[in-house]
Amino acid sequence: MPVYIAFFILLLLVTNIYFLLNSKNEFHLKYLFKHILVNFLIFGLLAFGKNYSYGLDYTVFLIFNLQLLSSVYLYYHIYSLIAGQKKKISNYNYIFFIVLLVIFILNKFDIQILQFNENLKTPNFYDLEVEHKSLEDFTKNFIPIKHLFQIGYLMLIYFLVNTSLVESKSIKNKTSFKIWIYTYLSLSLLSIFTVLFIIYNPFYLSDQVLNILMQSNGAVTIILVLSYFTNPILFISILKTKLNNNNQADTTTTFMQINDLIVSKEMFLDSNLAIGMVSSLLSLKDSEVREAIGNHTNDNFNMYLNTLRINYSIDFLNKDYLNKHTIESLSSKCGFNSSQSFYRTFKKLKKTTPKEYYNNL
Repeated sequence: MPVYIAFFILLLLVTNIYFLLNSKNEFHLKYLFKHILVNFLIFGLLAFGKNYSYGLDYTVFLIFNLQLLSSVYLYYHIYSLIAGQKKKISNYNYIFFIVLLVIFILNKFDIQILQFNENLKTPNFYDLEVEHKSLEDFTKNFIPIKHLFQIGYLMLIYFLVNTSLVESKSIKNKTSFKIWIYTYLSLSLLSIFTVLFIIYNPFYLSDQVLNILMQSNGAVTIILVLSYFTNPILFISILKTKLNNNNQADTTTTFMQINDLIVSKEMFLDSNLAIGMVSSLLSLKDSEVREAIGNHTNDNFNMYLNTLRINYSIDFLNKDYLNKHTIESLSSKCGFNSSQSFYRTFKKLKKTTPKEYYNNL
């Protein structure tokens, strides 16, 4: 039952985060999206993969690799968030796949890296049935090594937060974020050590007690999944999106007035056009003009004007304007102070230069 609950909670989460992604937050939120998506796939395999007895060892191998990949994505989400920019995943982070693959291959040849006492128990902690002796040995070899990697990433996250969070400029409420991280790390470690305790059973507890521990671990898993909803960064992103949606609805009429004035009268062709001139003509505050343009274009006032200018220049390029005129003439005609500014803005918006665009017509 905990597996199915986690599966549907993660489905809800991954859907919401997908719609939260934008150019301003994807440098870190995309990693969180991948982290939760991978966990969603894991619980999908745990919920439905157990119905396929053939190749169950492949399912276990895939699940353990996905669990470690999930840890990698969580680490880089936090790393990028603290740094304020996207951090590329280093190749050495995938060494766990090579290690687990070696164990998998050796197991196929009945070679066991770790020797276990026959009394050691392979827990049915995710409702994943382990019925065959070979698969039991396979799982027992994987679990300690997999958990060792997971603990390593959790410790990396702890030291990253402990040493770098104070200097971060992208995280405003550092205390709330630190509390969430430490809570998440504590629950994760509790789950890991509970599983290891069940396997090794150092105090020779009865099966009844071990089953209670397994059920408790299922509850911890649900709490871990629910803890994503208390992530202050995710919560703030959701709140900002809702506020932006409300603001966007409130500023639609204002933006239409601004856009109609600037476009119909071709005011954007004036290289000296300032926001004060527009706000004065419409009896608005400068801040209202900025907010309306920002909500509907995700650009500032100058970039909004430059976008109109570049689109205007495209019409001239399509009409073979450069056949008889220079780039300098075109840039001046479209409202730019210099050809360099025209070139730079054109390439930023169209991913090519005016000359290249014209030559490719």
